[in-house]
Amino acid sequence: MHFAIPFHKYAGRAALGGLLVLAATLRPLAASAHFEGDGWSWGGGHNLLWINYDNNCSPFTGVADSAAGGWTATSTPIVFSKQPSGCSPMDQPVDIFTGYDSNATALAWTQNYERDCFISCWWDADWDDTVEHSVIRLNTAVDGNNFGFSTLSGANQQAVVTHEMGHSLGMAHAGYYAGESVGAYSIMDYCCFGYSTPQTHDVNDVNALYPGW
Repeated sequence: MHFAIPFHKYAGRAALGGLLVLAATLRPLAASAHFEGDGWSWGGGHNLLWINYDNNCSPFTGVADSAAGGWTATSTPIVFSKQPSGCSPMDQPVDIFTGYDSNATALAWTQNYERDCFISCWWDADWDDTVEHSVIRLNTAVDGNNFGFSTLSGANQQAVVTHEMGHSLGMAHAGYYAGESVGAYSIMDYCCFGYSTPQTHDVNDVNALYPGW
């Protein structure tokens, strides 16, 4: 069953319409890459990209751990490593917390940051730069139909967190969420609660953004 529910409430920033190519044969557009920004610093050379994460202050720790494990298990350089830390949004490179948006269908959202310095330093929330920190928020709102992140099945909650961790890595929306004519081939789409782990297209995108592994 397909659910047209946005995982990421800032969909407009990630449509990447310029990446969409309409072939004369109207082939599926699943081969297009979907990025937002430059991702994390990456030197290539058969190294692993270790990214520490923290979800100690979220009630959905098991779901977040499963999502992190799903990305780590892919044939990519990505390794998400859980670290004990406090409840500050800047404790680890990726922090997973709850948040509130009155629109319960906005199940979760992600904000990526780069550290900029001029006289003093600050966290710059600019998606076009290299990622140095990422905060994922899981929406605690539940609507009148008893719909919200907290009421989803465990598998669907994992799908949402996996999707948001894709944004943390620099992935943009894909499929119907990116305005394409096809969907259901990527965890970065929003159409389908049918899988909760990264798909082949997502693996290819990560390896394209972090080449030389």
